[in-house]
Amino acid sequence: MKKSILKSIQQLMAVIILNFVALAAAAQDSTIQTTTNANTSSTETTFHVQPWMWIVGAAMLLIIIIALLRGKGSDTTVSRTTVIKDRS
Repeated sequence: MKKSILKSIQQLMAVIILNFVALAAAAQDSTIQTTTNANTSSTETTFHVQPWMWIVGAAMLLIIIIALLRGKGSDTTVSRTTVIKDRS
């Protein structure tokens, strides 16, 4: 009985998640037509165009990854003891 309830809850959650995915995909489909003007005189640039931002972002990502992987690895020690029982 408990397994069937858990299975039905899992199926319900899967249906809900798939509906959200379908809704997100449908929301991206637009029929609105826009016109753009390619002749702009703005000198403002966004962050992803500037290469130094990519370098800083990559360096920060590497620092975070190294910090997470390193953790407390230097403080831990592993000791193993083998016990052999003699049946006599």
